[in-house]
Amino acid sequence: MSNCREKFNSIFMIARKCAVLVGADVFNRNYRFTLMTYFVIAATNTFFVLSGYTIYVAIYIDHDFTAIFQALCMVGSAVQGLSKLYSFTKHRVIYRKIFDEVDDVYKIYQEKSIDFQNALSNATSIISKFLKFNACLYLIGTLVIISFPISYLIFFGEKIFVMQFLIPGIDPKSDIGHLILFVAHSTCILMGSFGNFAGDMFFFVFLLQVPLFKNILRIKFEDLNEVTTDMEIDNSDQTLPLLRDILSWHQKYSDFTKTLSDVYFAVLFIQTFTTSFNIGMTIFITFMGAWPAGYAYLIYSFIMLYTYCGMGTVTEISNDDVCHYVYNTCLWYRLSVGERKMLVIMMMKAQNPTLLTVGDIMPLSVTTGLSLTKTIYSFLMMLLNFTEEEN
Repeated sequence: MSNCREKFNSIFMIARKCAVLVGADVFNRNYRFTLMTYFVIAATNTFFVLSGYTIYVAIYIDHDFTAIFQALCMVGSAVQGLSKLYSFTKHRVIYRKIFDEVDDVYKIYQEKSIDFQNALSNATSIISKFLKFNACLYLIGTLVIISFPISYLIFFGEKIFVMQFLIPGIDPKSDIGHLILFVAHSTCILMGSFGNFAGDMFFFVFLLQVPLFKNILRIKFEDLNEVTTDMEIDNSDQTLPLLRDILSWHQKYSDFTKTLSDVYFAVLFIQTFTTSFNIGMTIFITFMGAWPAGYAYLIYSFIMLYTYCGMGTVTEISNDDVCHYVYNTCLWYRLSVGERKMLVIMMMKAQNPTLLTVGDIMPLSVTTGLSLTKTIYSFLMMLLNFTEEEN
């Protein structure tokens, strides 16, 4: 069996290297804001200012209200990146503790039975595959959005922009102005995509440990059941330590999910709200025919919405499985009366698990994603009807 801890740490080091490039390697014990950190913050705020300037030009100079919606399409992604940076820097001590806790789990349980080793190996394999999928999503989406204006110019001879923000003093209708804006927009897209990807890596790496903790609990229950095969023999000297270990691990599982819920609280709310907003604005502007490249961004936004909501569902499923293990997997009738009473506390806790939420308004899940999609559709229909009435 290969070293699962080394696999996990190698994956985590890739995430850290990405974080270094955006000035957010908070897992460095001597972390301080670097020039790159200040540059990322300044670049993001500059984008907000230029987007505001673009909206001003659209309203008071060009009187083109479709440009307002196009300018707002990607503002949400910038807010997401800034919120992730803020979360990591503010809660850096907590994030380090989370990593240390997970690292200890890999260190301890890779030395135990083959069942524990398989659980660790499966966890690292899932994390690796998921991060590769996420990297491909960001890479393909970024390349399509950047290359679309070039293809559109070649095939249709029409100049369109990667994004919709203007720079004071740059004429977007001139050839040199269009080139400058294309370079600025492409740079902004590349930086924003990479920054959000770096933040997502840590989110997924830690959250995908929840199923691992759950599987370890299942294996512990199975080990307990093996000890209690002969009900005629008093095995309390063996079962009691195992039961105490199970209670301790369940508490560890509960504390771990609670910590993740707390540190991701603001990020999840902002990510879900702004992604929904981005989708609504992008659908509207593509229906209006003002941003042909918006379809690529729309697909990316939908995938990210359901990816985050899917992470909430993963936690829900893990909590349901834990409850199932306590009630069904554990052969409690083989335990003594005193040991059965010890399970009552775990049963009560398993019935009230910690869930990832969207601002304490609703649970984060695929069902929530579907509800948001319906809300986006209703909002879009209202917006389109309003536009038709104005025309």
